[in-house]
Amino acid sequence: MAQVYGQVESLTRVLRGLAQVGHKGLTRLDQVLQLRTEVEEAYGLLEDQQYALLDRESIALEEEVHQLQIVYEQALADRIKKQEAEITELDEQLIRLRTRGQENLWLGLRTILFAALINIYRNARQDRFARQRQSFKAREERPVRELKSRLSYLKTYPEKVVHERMLEADERLVQTKQLLDAMNSTLIGAVGEDRVYRELMRLPDTYFVLNDFFVEFDPPLYQRSTGSYIRQVQVDHLVISRAGVFLIETKNWSKDSFDRARSWTPEDQIQRAGYALFILLNGKGFFKWRFFDRRYWKPQKIRVRNVVALTRHKPHTANSLVQWKRVEELNSYLLQRPEEWTQKEVQRMAKYLLKFSGL
Repeated sequence: MAQVYGQVESLTRVLRGLAQVGHKGLTRLDQVLQLRTEVEEAYGLLEDQQYALLDRESIALEEEVHQLQIVYEQALADRIKKQEAEITELDEQLIRLRTRGQENLWLGLRTILFAALINIYRNARQDRFARQRQSFKAREERPVRELKSRLSYLKTYPEKVVHERMLEADERLVQTKQLLDAMNSTLIGAVGEDRVYRELMRLPDTYFVLNDFFVEFDPPLYQRSTGSYIRQVQVDHLVISRAGVFLIETKNWSKDSFDRARSWTPEDQIQRAGYALFILLNGKGFFKWRFFDRRYWKPQKIRVRNVVALTRHKPHTANSLVQWKRVEELNSYLLQRPEEWTQKEVQRMAKYLLKFSGL
């Protein structure tokens, strides 16, 4: 088995995110995938439960609104009937007074005066009843309006209501589901990287595998071919063997993903990292005369080979600087490369890169 250092980068990010929401005991991809299955099942059950409760609450609110509406309308009708009866009584008194005044001229002036007073009282009572009805409506309709508003909110925003209630019921579950959904592409990448990682582990113990190889450059490197500066590089896997140094970038991409990758392709990514590592190993900071067991008349360049490992679709591309290999083709490609270094040189290179990257 190969000598392996470091953890899969995508998995590291997922584990770091899960730790932030309380899942700190996870270390392997299979544990994460098992957790995702459990979370999706529990989340689905909780969501169904909350939607069922919401439906029952909506039905209960509709019934409560209906009953309150009946009570309110009945109370308003009784009040109006009582007030109208009082106004009718005053109208009848006015009719009687006017009739009596017409029958008895001596009482006519007194009747007219008394009728005018009753009419003023009657109009005042009618105005007061109108104000009372408005006040009654405002007071008694308020609970009905509040219930209708609540019911409208539940029916208009059921997803929001269910989400809020699920947070109240099980905040950790909801946060974990949201995190896993947000990191779905990262998790897909972790699945691909883990496949490559397990394949590379099967190499002989003379091979060194450095996962999540990361290097920063200060000052940054200038890449003339792209006209850009390189401040840091990260590669999924770096393999060191007697055949040399191999940078391996894993892509768990579908055909559509490759078709959409216009501005920044896997080739661009791995070539950028390969150039940076080539400069690192062939620059002034790396004393090659300490690395090689043999002495050469001419300065020797340490080559860096770029490989894109594919777990799904393999595109048709021609680039002499990048090898495209399926996972099942990867080890045979590495094992069949001609040997260039001694095992001591391999160990020396591995020690240097491990120290440099901090793995």
